[in-house]
Amino acid sequence: MKAIITSAIATTLALSATNVVAATATFDASLVVQQAVSLVRDRHLDLGQITTDQTSDIVVGQGDAGAAQFTISGTDGASVGISVTNTTLTNKTSTIGINFDAPASLTLTGGAATLNIGATALVSAATLEDGTYSATTNVDVIYN
Repeated sequence: MKAIITSAIATTLALSATNVVAATATFDASLVVQQAVSLVRDRHLDLGQITTDQTSDIVVGQGDAGAAQFTISGTDGASVGISVTNTTLTNKTSTIGINFDAPASLTLTGGAATLNIGATALVSAATLEDGTYSATTNVDVIYN
C-alpha cells in the first residue's frame, strides 16, 4: 500500500510540474517629472519693406536681425522639438506664401535656449499690391 501511495504522489508531482497553467513575474514602474516647458516671444519676425515691383523672394535667416526670437525654458539638459507650420501672408485679397526656417530641436543649457525663426517670403510667385501683408502662426515646442 505504501508503494501505491508513493507512486501516486510521484505521478501527481510529475504531472503538476509539466502542466503549468499560470506564471508570475514582476516589473518596475517609474515616472520622470520635468519642469514645464515655457516659450516667451522676445521679437516678432520682420521681413522688411519692399516695393510692388519686387520680383525676388525675401529671405530672413535665423541669425538675421529680423528673425523672430523666443526664449525657451525647461529642464536643464533636455532636448525640445520645434514645429512651425508654413502659412500665407495676407493683404486685403492678395497673398504671399511664407516658409519658415527653424531648427528641428534645441537642447536647454542651464534650463534655457534661444530659438530664432527665419523665413522666406515667396514674393516671386505673388502679385503684389501696396499695404501690409501679415499672418499669425504658432510655434510648438515639446520635450523630445
